Amino acid sequence: MKTRPLTIRTLLLLVVLAAVVPLGGFAVAGYLRSKVLLGKLAAAYSSDVAATMAMLTDGIVRDTQDIAARLASDPRIVSLDPVLCAKTLKEFHRLEPQFGNLVVIDRSGKYVAAADVTTTSPPIWAQGRGFFEQMLQTTGPTVSRAFQGRLTGQWTIMLGHPLPGTPPPGYVGITINLLRLPEVLMAEVLRSGTVVTLLDSQGTILFRSVDGKTFVGRRTPDADLIRRAMEKQSGTLETKGLDGIARHFGVVPIKRLGWLVIVGTDLDPVLGMVRWELLIGLVTALLAMLAVGGIALVLAQRIANPVRALARVAHDAIVSGCAARATLRGPAEVRQVALSLNTLLDARDRLVRDLQESEWRYRSLVEISPDAIFVNRGGKVVYANPSLVRMLGASSDAEVIGKTPFDLIHPDSHAMVRERIEEHLLAGERVGMVEERYMRLDGSAVEVEVAAAPFQDKGETAIFVVARDISARKAAEREILEAKANLELRVADRTADLDAFTYSVSHDLRAPLRGIAGFAGILHRRHLHELSEEGRHFLGNVIEAAARMGRLIEDLLGYSRMGRGSIQVVPVPLDAVFSPLAREFSGRIQEQDGSLRIPEGLPVVEGTQTLLCQMFANLLDNAIRYARPGVPPRIEIHCRREGDHVILSVADNGMGIPEVHLGRIFNMFQRLHPEEKISGTGIGLPTVRKAAALLGGAVWVDSIVGEGSVFHVRLKGVPGS
Repeated sequence: MKTRPLTIRTLLLLVVLAAVVPLGGFAVAGYLRSKVLLGKLAAAYSSDVAATMAMLTDGIVRDTQDIAARLASDPRIVSLDPVLCAKTLKEFHRLEPQFGNLVVIDRSGKYVAAADVTTTSPPIWAQGRGFFEQMLQTTGPTVSRAFQGRLTGQWTIMLGHPLPGTPPPGYVGITINLLRLPEVLMAEVLRSGTVVTLLDSQGTILFRSVDGKTFVGRRTPDADLIRRAMEKQSGTLETKGLDGIARHFGVVPIKRLGWLVIVGTDLDPVLGMVRWELLIGLVTALLAMLAVGGIALVLAQRIANPVRALARVAHDAIVSGCAARATLRGPAEVRQVALSLNTLLDARDRLVRDLQESEWRYRSLVEISPDAIFVNRGGKVVYANPSLVRMLGASSDAEVIGKTPFDLIHPDSHAMVRERIEEHLLAGERVGMVEERYMRLDGSAVEVEVAAAPFQDKGETAIFVVARDISARKAAEREILEAKANLELRVADRTADLDAFTYSVSHDLRAPLRGIAGFAGILHRRHLHELSEEGRHFLGNVIEAAARMGRLIEDLLGYSRMGRGSIQVVPVPLDAVFSPLAREFSGRIQEQDGSLRIPEGLPVVEGTQTLLCQMFANLLDNAIRYARPGVPPRIEIHCRREGDHVILSVADNGMGIPEVHLGRIFNMFQRLHPEEKISGTGIGLPTVRKAAALLGGAVWVDSIVGEGSVFHVRLKGVPGS
């Protein structure tokens, strides 16, 4: 259900209420806080007064007990002589008139003497009285419960002390008139509304600062104040007093006597003033609200009319698209809004024109695009450009619009397309070009390359799809693959023929070469002495040329055999490659006082033992063969990792290679030194390059003439080795 928007007048009134109502709330909250605070202060005051009264009461009782003890030790009292005892008591009573009476009682319960009455005729007995029974049951000082005196009829308590002796021959008793106790305790003026009450252990009221004659001596265990005070024994509480007035009470015990002092403070006088201040605050807030509300209504009228005019202009511009503009009138802020609205409308008009032009450009690009384009919204095709219509063999876009995308896609591609939509496109991710198969309306398949991107169209997530017909390209790729396969077969045949030719030639050359070498050797052994110096020279050249030709044939055969069979690449520890090579070349290195340093813990690489040994044997052989004359060869093997590959380096301190020749030393039969100076066939480094290529690696060299060369071999490493 839609609610009507608030007017400026209503908003201003709400602002006024929002400003004024909290004032009333603050006043009420202040009243409540004051009430709570005053309650705490009253409770604290009651507890302090109760503690003071408890201390005073306990002090009075202690002082009275001390006086009773001094009298009990007076020889005149100890004599139990009625005349001496009466005289002593009267003298003391004149000095301490605050006590109700002072008496001496013998053990039988008969009054021996009293300060304010005669006891000679007839005698007065204390037998059966509660206070006397308490005296008989103890040998120390006693404090009686409240009782009414027989002679005065007033509520009294008696403090007794035994005379010396076992058992005590008598007792001294001092009575305190409970109605006169306020004269002693109320030395300071209490706050108005404060009531002090004193209870004994039985709940009997011993003292009350207000209405003492009414309450002193009464036991009211059912009264809520008395019951809760007796249960609590100490602390504060809030309840109605004995007179029905609610007060904050402080309760303090006199533990030695088992009495309770209860002090209550009435807050009504103070709260009356707080309530009056609250009323003044609320009336002030109401008057302020009325005054500010009137001002707000006037301001609302001045603001609302120009704003309504702005609203009409905005409505007309949006609904009917008219070129009307707002009039600059009203307060400065409203004029600023009108100016901003006019600027916004101008920008809107420019934006509409730009959008129309952009839409025309976009539609033109889509319509003339050679790629097939359609929009998938809600699982239906809602737009198809002419290229898609032509690609699918339709006569118009009406035959395509309304179909699902899967009606256009070959069943072989359904699973892939559904996965792309669910995992990427619905998540707002673009999808790059992938190959799919679409179906023409005649049921034939067409191979396409498809890209898609999600966008918002009419409040829904739609998918913009671009499909490029790649049937011609795929047909060309198939022709290229077929031609490549045929070419590889032809190359394999030619390579096999070439290898066979190389092997045949090398093999066929070995037989006559063995004949030449054999006959030359026989001639050298048997008839060397018969030949002239020139003949011996020529014979030596023949023998040396035959040996060189034999080595060349052997290297050619080895090179042609390399890679002829299938290569099974396995993990090969490089330690297992260099250990036998070190033993093989140790004799040649020691003959030249050289050294070979191979690090320990070489990694494992992918390859074959045979190819790796061939490759590094050629490199070590070259390092020894091309040593500088008179300089012992120093050969070092280095190893480092480079990503997933291992780079092995064979460094020497030999002759070095001129930079201009670095590019051709890996070609067949390329030699930098004549045979007479350094022997060789020119096939060693090509063998290294071919072996590295067969293992998926590479080889290159860094060299400085006169300092040495470093041959680097890159091989595939084994992870974790």
